[in-house]
Amino acid sequence: DKIEFIYGGVFPSDYYKKMCKKKFEYKKDKRTFDICFVANKYMEKGIDKGYDIFIDVCKALTKISDDTYFHVVGGFNEHDISIEGLENRIKFYGTRFLQFFPDFYSKMDIILSPNKSFVLYPGSFDGFPTGCCAEAACAGVAIFCTDDLNNNIAFKNNEEICIINRNVHDIVDKIMYYYSNTDKLYDLSIKGRQKALEVFDIHEQMKKRVDLLKQYLEN
Repeated sequence: DKIEFIYGGVFPSDYYKKMCKKKFEYKKDKRTFDICFVANKYMEKGIDKGYDIFIDVCKALTKISDDTYFHVVGGFNEHDISIEGLENRIKFYGTRFLQFFPDFYSKMDIILSPNKSFVLYPGSFDGFPTGCCAEAACAGVAIFCTDDLNNNIAFKNNEEICIINRNVHDIVDKIMYYYSNTDKLYDLSIKGRQKALEVFDIHEQMKKRVDLLKQYLEN
């Protein structure tokens, strides 16, 4: 009875709401289908964030799609896991500041986050969605992420978000479905952005926390 549950987190949603740029759509505004992985590196090969799964998905997609490209933001590089066969299809950006993302996300079609709980250390897990995914959604990128702890209470699956497992074949199938049905992909990203801006509205998130603290400060 002394625990208050506040879903979500405090993210710069107001920044993305103000700075979000026009979306570049595949085959309409650009010739490439772009998938990004955005996360900090906390362990070898980034297994907790699913970087190993991401690379396997990239390799599988290159065999069936000639215009799909991959983008990695965070502390990862070509030496973490072999990118043989992906050399001309993947780009590493390193760790970036907030100002980098509006333009970057305007060109991204999907953010892929096959993260896994309890591998960084016993009891460790990410928020749902991860902070990087939440920001990407606020910028209009479709989230494809895992939810192995069933933490989702806000987003409608396959309407505002795409929940995936960590099976490479299944992930590739889902991506290729939206690759072939971009109208549904961009509908997913639009609805996902609307929901993310609502759920992660910084003023609402802060108000819930301030109101809670006031109850104890005033007593």
